[in-house]
Amino acid sequence: MKHILFIAFLIGCFQLFAEGVVPQELLGSWVGESKAFLKSDGVVIRDSVRVEITFHENFSVTGKLGNSILNDCIFAYNRGKIGKFLNVKSDYIVKSGTLVGKISENDSQEIRRFTVPCNIKDNRLRGTFMQIFHFSYPYPVANIDLEKQEK
Repeated sequence: MKHILFIAFLIGCFQLFAEGVVPQELLGSWVGESKAFLKSDGVVIRDSVRVEITFHENFSVTGKLGNSILNDCIFAYNRGKIGKFLNVKSDYIVKSGTLVGKISENDSQEIRRFTVPCNIKDNRLRGTFMQIFHFSYPYPVANIDLEKQEK
């Protein structure tokens, strides 16, 4: 029981001091190319795809991963100052949405639940699209290294 309480305390510390305002550095459109890792009939296929992600003032996220569209997504801070100091988790996370449509012509799925933990480093948005499954560890679908598009 002591271990569970200690873990709960640590998780709370990682979220402590998380900002509640929209991060201006994240707002706007980010674009780039990525390699998607798609499973089809037990075989992993690598496809090059274009990625477009736009972060809005109201914490919503729109965009595309290849031919699929980000649907009903939001972003949030994923860690506070203590978590950043300890290098635990990513700064931001895209969550609560789905990818609708096939990512490429080699894709066998039409809809995916996903999350994107990400950081801004050297003026680039870096992270990973992770497909979420029930009762299973998330599967990395595509790593991203995106450049901010100037208005």
